[in-house]
Parts: sequence; C-alpha cells; structure tokens
Amino acid sequence: MYSINFLIEIKMKIRLSYFKSVLLIFLLGFLTVIYGCKKFIEVDAPKTSINQENIYTNNTNAISALTAIYTKMSSSTFSLQLSIYPELSADNLTLYDLNNSAAITYYLNKLSPRYQTDLYSTVLWNDLYQYIYYCNSAIAGLSKTNDVSKNVKQHLMGEAYFLRAFFYFYLENLYQNVPIVLTTDYSINSKLFNSSADEVLGQIESDLKMAQNLLTNEYLDKTLDNSTQERIRPNAMAATALLARLHLFRKNWVGAEEEASKVINATSLYILPDLRSAFLKNSSETIWALQPVSFDVNTKEGEFYIYSSEGPNSTNYTYLSSDLLQKFEAGDDRRNEWVGAFIGGTIYYYPTKYKIKNGDPSSANEYTIVLRLAEQYLIRAEAKIQQGKINEGIADINVIRKRARSLLQQVPNPLPEIGNDLTKENALEAVLNERRLELFTEWGFRWFDLRRTNKIDAIMPATAILKGSEWNSYQSLYPIPAGEISSNINLIQNPGYK
Repeated sequence: MYSINFLIEIKMKIRLSYFKSVLLIFLLGFLTVIYGCKKFIEVDAPKTSINQENIYTNNTNAISALTAIYTKMSSSTFSLQLSIYPELSADNLTLYDLNNSAAITYYLNKLSPRYQTDLYSTVLWNDLYQYIYYCNSAIAGLSKTNDVSKNVKQHLMGEAYFLRAFFYFYLENLYQNVPIVLTTDYSINSKLFNSSADEVLGQIESDLKMAQNLLTNEYLDKTLDNSTQERIRPNAMAATALLARLHLFRKNWVGAEEEASKVINATSLYILPDLRSAFLKNSSETIWALQPVSFDVNTKEGEFYIYSSEGPNSTNYTYLSSDLLQKFEAGDDRRNEWVGAFIGGTIYYYPTKYKIKNGDPSSANEYTIVLRLAEQYLIRAEAKIQQGKINEGIADINVIRKRARSLLQQVPNPLPEIGNDLTKENALEAVLNERRLELFTEWGFRWFDLRRTNKIDAIMPATAILKGSEWNSYQSLYPIPAGEISSNINLIQNPGYK
C-alpha cells in the first residue's frame, strides 16, 4: 500500500500538462479509489508496481483504470471550475469576494498567459490535458491487451473515446485552436502544433462516433456485466447527446436534430421529471452523472453555491447576476425551485439546483449532472428553427416551458407557451433565452452560447462596465498558458495575449 505522503510527493513533482510517465493515472487512480471511493468500485490495489503492462491483465484492473478517471473528476473541483469560471466570465454570476485572486481574473476577463504570475489562468488547460492523457493511456493499454474479455474491452474503449471527446469539447470552446494529443509519448506531444478549430471538432466527432459504436444503451454496474439504475458510467446515449451538442456548435443543424431526437425518443430511458427531481440521484432526466466520492459532500456544486448561515463569503464567493434574475418571467417555477435567497443587509440570490450543501456520499441523494435531457430539447429546438421549421422548434421550447410552469396559480396564465407567430430571428432569440434560464451555472453553457452565436461582443461591453472592467473581443477565448508555449516553440498564443 502506498502512503498518502508518497502520493502528495508524486503530485507535487509531476508537470500537469503533458506527463512523461504512464504510471501516473494508475497510481493516482487506485489511491483515489482506495482512500476516497471504496463504494464506487471495490477493488484492491495491485500487489506489485502499477504500470500499463499489469493494469490490463484482467477485467477488474482494467475497469478500475477508467473508474479512476470518474473518481478524480468527482473528488476534484473539475466540474465546479467549469461551472464557476465561464459563468463569471459571462453575465450569469457576480463575484462577491473581489479579493479572490483566482476568480477575479475570470470575472474581469483579465486572464494572463504568464505561468509565473497568473497560475489561475492555466488551471482548466492543465486539468483538461491531464484527463486527455489518462484517456490516451487507457486507449493504448486496452488496444494492446488480450487479457481483458471482449465485452469489457469494447465497453472500456467506448468510455475512453467518449471521455476524450468530452474533454476536447471544453478545450476547443475555451481555447479554440489547441494541439490534438492522441498519444502518451512526451517526445511527440511536446512538439505538436496548434490544430485548427475545425480539426479539433472533427476529432471530437470521430471519437464520439467510435464511442457510439462501442457502447450500448444500457447503464452497466462496476463489473460491466450487469445493468444498473446508476447512470455514472457513460452509455451510447451519452455519446449521442454530446454529438448532438457538437453538431449544434458546428452549425450542422440536420445532424443536431437527428442526434437529439435519438435521445428524446428513448422514452424507456429518459423523461422529464418535475423541477425538484431534475438533479436528484439517477433522475429520469439524467444521461450521465458523477457519483459523489468526497467526504461529507454530495456535490461540489451544492457545497459551493449554497450559502451557510452567514451568506456569501470568501468560500462561497458568487451570487446570481441581476440581469439573469430579470429574465425569469412571472410564473416560471425555475425562479422558485432553482434560485435561493439570503436576506441580510442585502439580498443575495444563489443557485439551488442542488439542494444539499453537505451530506454523506455513501448515502447521497444528489449527483453532479453532466448531461441531461432538457438540453437535448433545446438543441433540437434551435436546430429545427435554423432549418426553417420554426413551429416545430417552438414546440420543443414549450416542452421545457411547460415543465417550468408554476402550478400554484398565483400568477394568471403562468409562463404561457410561446406562440407560433415568431420570425426566425425572434424564435432563435427565444431559444437562446430559454437555454440561459434552463442551463444557468451548468458547465459553461452561457459563455459558450454567447461565443457560438456571435453575440458576445454585443452583450459583454455593458456587462464589463457593470463589473468595473472593459471588454475586448479577443477575451472571448482564454489564453494558452505561457509555460506551454515556452516549452513548445510550435505553439502559437491566442490573438490579443502577449
């Protein structure tokens, strides 16, 4: 058994971007499972060294290698950072603690590429490439082994391709022209050039189609032999849902509609529950979720966004912007169910999609939701409207609005349906607004929507003034860390950053 001190020493010594040793994922992965998440998959550590040769000698060890990725995602602040930082960059969150040196750089859109002076602007880049390295290592190891059963090997390969696509999706949307790293060979990875956005998106699409072919629609347990109610390992529908999103972002309207429809029509797996159930463990809306593993925490989102009795502070340092709150219409129950209020000298509003601030992960009632059904309706709505099928697109928007409609009848005609008399431009504006109200503080959607719809330069100047900053167009992309560029002369910095 390795000691915790040894683990800490290893973590401190390795470079976060491109790892030189394939041993890292398995060392970190097994130790994380052993110390933090015995419930997720119960597996003993290997008796000897941990390396690519002995990880893939049996099903249990191979499964644990992929499980370690989910464990790390859940036990770290990875999902939370992809919620907080892009939302702060956009107009959904306001920063309460202006002395928070990490958050302020995102909030004011003042990210610096200089590694030595601004470590905070490197965190997402580093984390995403770290996870991609894990995926590449898994794909390489699984490809070489003959000691893992065919079904298990196929499913794990599908998970690895899906995960790699997922991480590259965020890299492309945050940084755009990024290197496509497909190996664990540092000598190759350290010399890669920036790939074009289209090349990166093409790689994501290729990986997702591989995942679709390798995975089934079943949710499988820790042995990958049995179906389960737990939705914590991606299935083929997770790949389909992410592919629908990718097509939308690439303006492939036909593809986006087709893929989203596959998920929406899978009614034996997915239906829209009421608002209170949307973020519960194994909700019927959940396509993929992360199981809690951290001590005394259900979700990192609940722990962060829900205030303690003292209200916002240096730990819970954001609140919802007044601009977002004003967009909720009368009778929209999302305003009641998903927004809480702290009433002190000043009223601060905060997200309550997750209701539990602290709780035993072994009996968790909430999971971090990564992919959910409501997004698929909104993807299909936008794709249909873009194709001129305006009324059909509006019908999908109204599915989401119907769920959000207050049943208390305190407002006459609460949250009425959107009519069929909208122009294409107005219908697109309606779906963008609905995405904001439905998906706020989830996985960077608002920031990405402003960028992909070319509205960011219209929205952000006024928003920046409210933040006490100023807006420049180049800030719609985050800077590539200077440390990466100094170690690889082939990399080019995003425009505007010196």
